[in-house]
Amino acid sequence: MIVYPFSFIKTAAGGGYDPDAQAFITATGISGADADAINQLVIDLKDYSLWNLIDAFYPFIGGTSTTCKYNLKDPQDTDGAYRMSFNGSWTFSSNGVVPQSKSSSNYGDTYWSPYGSGGNRNNNHHYYRYINEINNKSCDYAGVGTPYLIMGYCAGLEWFDGSAALSNGGNPTNGYSQAITKTATNDIRFYRKLDGGGSWGQFSGVQSDSSTLPSTSMYIGTINGANFPEQMRYASLSYGQGLTATQIGDLDTIVTTYNTTLGRNF
Repeated sequence: MIVYPFSFIKTAAGGGYDPDAQAFITATGISGADADAINQLVIDLKDYSLWNLIDAFYPFIGGTSTTCKYNLKDPQDTDGAYRMSFNGSWTFSSNGVVPQSKSSSNYGDTYWSPYGSGGNRNNNHHYYRYINEINNKSCDYAGVGTPYLIMGYCAGLEWFDGSAALSNGGNPTNGYSQAITKTATNDIRFYRKLDGGGSWGQFSGVQSDSSTLPSTSMYIGTINGANFPEQMRYASLSYGQGLTATQIGDLDTIVTTYNTTLGRNF
């Protein structure tokens, strides 16, 4: 696990914040401990060779709709930069973002499509989220439909990727992290970590699916095109290329460290 004392913040070569961290800090206007945490997050993602494998990463920091909407990888206020658009009623705080009620009208549009700008990414995508509070738990999902690329909960954590699916992946009470990673049409894997001392690991076996991925954008708070709203509080979210078992484990460790530093781990 990557653990740094609170008094020690790594800096970019030559001192100061990493340039990519600084771009995000400038766009959001965050400062102090929040800015330090973002800088450390960027450095860790680069140190573990994950930075270039991620298209969109939402740190959900700063406690406002403005600070929480920006994509760490490209902090421009445009749809093409995957800036999130929050619709309906949301609560923004130092702990992250959460819909104020369970309604399909309360959703965040990421503008990121699993299909990818270069064509059908059947061999090259992943979806990871870190949830630090669960509300009104029943059958709750986020993602996109037709075909499905979703993760959520219904009698246990589960995911659907086209015709591939795994369900009943454990029952969290306060929070969890989960990910789908797909490195080939016959190699789709689901990982998750539950609260209460659960460890990060792969749930069940390898799945296969060769269907064309949806070209519409991923939502949080509900499924784009299929409803099933949720009221989970997000602390982090990312989308990007397929990751190996080691890479997805490193991502969870980095994100857990980031949220623990901010005092909002589950």
